Amino acid sequence: EGVVTADPKTGARTLVPATQVVLAASPLETAKLLLTSPTIAKHIERKKVGRAIADHLALGFLAVLRGQEKLAERAMPNSPPAFVPRFVNLGKKTKRSYRGGFLIELQGPYPAATLGPENLATLGIEPGEAAATLYYSVHALGELGPQPCRALKFDAKGELNLDWRGTREELRMADEMRETCLDLARTLAGGDGEIFALQDSLAPTSVLHEAATCPLGEVTDRHGAVHGITGLHLADASVLPTATDRYPTLTVLALASRLAERLA
Repeated sequence: EGVVTADPKTGARTLVPATQVVLAASPLETAKLLLTSPTIAKHIERKKVGRAIADHLALGFLAVLRGQEKLAERAMPNSPPAFVPRFVNLGKKTKRSYRGGFLIELQGPYPAATLGPENLATLGIEPGEAAATLYYSVHALGELGPQPCRALKFDAKGELNLDWRGTREELRMADEMRETCLDLARTLAGGDGEIFALQDSLAPTSVLHEAATCPLGEVTDRHGAVHGITGLHLADASVLPTATDRYPTLTVLALASRLAERLA
């Protein structure tokens, strides 16, 4: 019939009539809505929703070089990053103790002034020396495939919670990601530079780019239409079968655009 909305202040409910509904609340929230909505939950295969979540691991470091007046004059703050393609675990000579892989994103050298006053203060860079200071950023993005150790589960009170854990293989990949980034950062910093940790989402409760909570072919058809619910479609990363080997923004936009064209 459509979508029922609730006023957060009064609790008053309103029915918005619609023959087609597109849900894109984020992979976790989309799955939660499917599992907790009485009208929807009784028509779908609940065991396939939120049972094996995919995600990314990410970390980064800054390599900071002070006293670089001549180089700083030629540094371009908007120069494009360089990507090292994802390692794929296929060959015997380069076989590693985990599946999947990770990519490296290298940016710089950039003028330190582009970091802004707060970040400069955090790094201990005085405003007067920012013009002669350069930095490189080194990021790693690792792919975590769908695993049952990452899932949405109901607790004893009937509340839906996220259980997010990494496998031993994934933790080994995380260690190699960190070592690879540090090696690059040390090389870029040289003997006189400094290294700062920029980002680390390797903690066991981190969620970065979650996906695959309602995968295509299982919860929906190949166009994102939910099995068992006529007129309900999903258009976010919940339908992706994996987190992909890159940032998922453009992939999600492409999925949404394709669905829009189909429903138009």
